[in-house]
Amino acid sequence: MREGEAHSNPFLISGSIVTEGNGKIMICAVGPWSNLGKSREMMSFEEDPTPLQDKLEVIASDIGKMGIGAALILFIALSIYTIIDTKPSQMWSHDFYKEIVD
Repeated sequence: MREGEAHSNPFLISGSIVTEGNGKIMICAVGPWSNLGKSREMMSFEEDPTPLQDKLEVIASDIGKMGIGAALILFIALSIYTIIDTKPSQMWSHDFYKEIVD
């Protein structure tokens, strides 16, 4: 506060900047126990999801399940193809695995 202003509120809120002068500070509360924390707690509330959000959540879950299913089917199909296409003598050779990795 500048000289001549009323000193009605001696409290500082988080983020306050002191531009000049000197003084002492006593911290009484931090985090959720400070005035700002109490205000935030009173303003925060959990809203129930709307019907649209419920439907979108079901759709997203279904898309995820279909993606996992498709990936599993593809993995099984490619594994079977690799087993059928490979001769038993090649199956355990070093060149066979090097070819797969490359």
